[in-house]
Order: sequence, then C-alpha cells, then structure tokens
Amino acid sequence: MNIEDDLFVLLHSIMKKMRVIANKELAQLGITHAEMRILMIIYLNHADGCSQEELISRLEVDRSNVGRALKKLEQLHYIERVTNATDRRAFRVFLTGKGEFIRDHLQDIRNNLHNTFMMAMTDQELNILLELLQKQTITSVKKTTGVLRILKKYSKASQKNGISLHR
Repeated sequence: MNIEDDLFVLLHSIMKKMRVIANKELAQLGITHAEMRILMIIYLNHADGCSQEELISRLEVDRSNVGRALKKLEQLHYIERVTNATDRRAFRVFLTGKGEFIRDHLQDIRNNLHNTFMMAMTDQELNILLELLQKQTITSVKKTTGVLRILKKYSKASQKNGISLHR
C-alpha cells in the first residue's frame, strides 16, 4: 500500500468512526449525523432560514439526499419549510421551537466528537493538519475545475464533429 492509499484509508476510517459514534448519540433525538449537519448549518448561519440550494452547496451532497433529510426533520418537527414569497417553487427552511430546543444538546454532541477525535493531538499538530487539509482542498478544487474545463471543451469539439460521448 502506498502513502496515498494509507491517507485515504485513514481519513475514511476516521470519518466512519465519527459518524458511528455520532449516530449512537443522536439516535435518542431520532436523527443521524447527516441531519445534524443540516441543523447545525441552520443554527450557525441562517437565523432568517435558508434554502435547499444553500444546504446542497454547503453539504456538497445531491438534492435528493437533502430533500429526504429535510422531510424527516420536518416530520420530527425540528424544522419547517415555508414557501418563498418571490419564487413559489422554492422554500426557506426555518427551525421550530423544538429544533431550537435541541441546539445545545447537538452542540454538546459535536464538541464531544471533536474532543474524542482530537485528544491525541496538540493544538499545534491540529493547526498543521488543518492547514494541510485546507491546502489540499483548494488544490483539488483548482485541478477539478481545470479537468472539467478540458472535458467541457472536448465535449463541445466532439459534438461539433458528430461524436457522442454517451453510449
């Protein structure tokens, strides 16, 4: 196994363990780690509610996953969806009283997870790790954008020449 494989295996393992622990803690509230992430985005950034599009963008997941999570959170009365006055096809997501009530509990769960996974590292090591991961994220976005630009250009050229890229 090479260093890249080791890195990806370790990152995946850490995230999987974190989700398992979080889901055990969150089961008493009837939600999962993914649904907690939605609530935390609304808590931290959107006192005036947020759109499904904003959640999709922040979570980097597809529309159907966010839609299912919102439906469940609404059924549990943690959120409510209100039709957007300017675009009746869209809606804004707001916390309910029940959703606000569990805010501190969710923050405690988040803090406990953070402490559990970070307790073996010093603050300096954590800062270095964070810097390295942010650097990689920025590099990945730039490279992905470049690759997508090349694919788009190739796709246009192929269409122009009557070549289909799809089966």
